[in-house]
Amino acid sequence: MALRLGTASTSTSTSTSTSSSTSSSTPSTFRPFFDRLVEDGRITMGQKTDAVKTLSLVLKNAVIDPLKSKDPKYRQLKLHNVKLQQRLFSIPVVMDILTTVGFQQQTVDGEACLVLPLEKDASTLGQECVAELAMTQQRLAFIAGDTSNAKPVVPEKLSEKQKARKLLEEKEKLEKTKAKENRKRNLALLKADKHTRENDPNWKPGVSAACAKSGTGISTFRDKYGEGE
Repeated sequence: MALRLGTASTSTSTSTSTSSSTSSSTPSTFRPFFDRLVEDGRITMGQKTDAVKTLSLVLKNAVIDPLKSKDPKYRQLKLHNVKLQQRLFSIPVVMDILTTVGFQQQTVDGEACLVLPLEKDASTLGQECVAELAMTQQRLAFIAGDTSNAKPVVPEKLSEKQKARKLLEEKEKLEKTKAKENRKRNLALLKADKHTRENDPNWKPGVSAACAKSGTGISTFRDKYGEGE
């Protein structure tokens, strides 16, 4: 008899643990939404953090708090609210989350709002979303921690001799760059001049800078002293 009771209790506990493990392993309705939020590279880490914090506050007021959850003003979000637009409404996946929780677009006192109705299903989904929000906050904190723990670049300490060598190398590099640019510019001028001489029928040789400065032309030895006998 004792054996049978022990067996029964064992089987009962086994079935209970099995059912609890099965229920705990049931995927959250909101996990895919928050995965999209966390993995979206178009949304900055600051925007993600603000969205999760604001959404968590909204749902805690609308669903968890025993007093505020009964007050209609905590169950409605004005669509023209600037802060809510920046932190919630401007992110499509957050709007999907609000819709899945049960928020519905309605007009309240002439203003467009998202309203969470007083229904059991909405409260249940809201509680599930709040639980998923807590996990998402931890995920974001972990990711931000990994980023902030990156090793900073430590500037290299140089001796006076190394500094002088580095300055000299930088100067030589700059001079080479300038010389290369000058060569390119001169080649471009020569090419343009050649093209003009070959294609412009009105082209005439100009007076050189040396001649223009002295006021005389460049003469040869024969021009100056005449033909030899």
